[in-house]
Amino acid sequence: YVDARAELLDADAKGAEVSIYAAYSHDEALIEALTAGLDAHCFFGSQCLNPAIVAAGLTGEARRIALEKAGIDEEHEWSYNDFLLGKDGLLPDKAYGKRLKALRDNIKRLVFGMLYGAGIKKIAEIAGISHEFAKQIQTLLFTKFPTIRTFMERTKWELRTFGLVEAFNGRRRRF
Repeated sequence: YVDARAELLDADAKGAEVSIYAAYSHDEALIEALTAGLDAHCFFGSQCLNPAIVAAGLTGEARRIALEKAGIDEEHEWSYNDFLLGKDGLLPDKAYGKRLKALRDNIKRLVFGMLYGAGIKKIAEIAGISHEFAKQIQTLLFTKFPTIRTFMERTKWELRTFGLVEAFNGRRRRF
C-alpha cells in the first residue's frame, strides 16, 4: 500500500549545510544551482575561480601574478563541468583535473569552515593552505556571493544582541 500523499525525498547530508545556508541567505544564484542539482562546491569554484573574476581590471604582470596566486591560468576553462569532471578524475588532462579537485576541496573546507564560524587562520591550517590563499578565496566568495558575508554578519549580530539564534521553524538556541 502506498499513500498517495507520501513524498519521496532525496537528501545529501554532506551538502546539507550549504542547502540550509542557501535557504537562510536567500542567495538566488545558489538556490537556482542547488535546485538544478549542481554540486555546490563545483559551482562555487566555477563562479569564483575564473580569470574574469580573479584578475578583473588587471593587465600584464599584475594579471599574471593574481592568476598564479589563485592557482589558475588562462589556458583552461575553469567551468562548472570541468570542476565536476576533475572532482571525479574524469578529465583527459590529469594535471588540470588534480588542480581542480584541490581547488574544489579548498573551497569546500573554506565554505564549511565559514558556515561553522571558523576564522581564516584556522581554516587555512586545517586545509593545509596558506593564510593568504584562504583569504583570497574568501574575498572571491564574498565578492561573487555577498549574501555569505551578510548572512554571517547578521547571525553574529543576532547572537550578540539577543544571545540566541533562531532556526527556520522558530526554534531558538541560547548562548
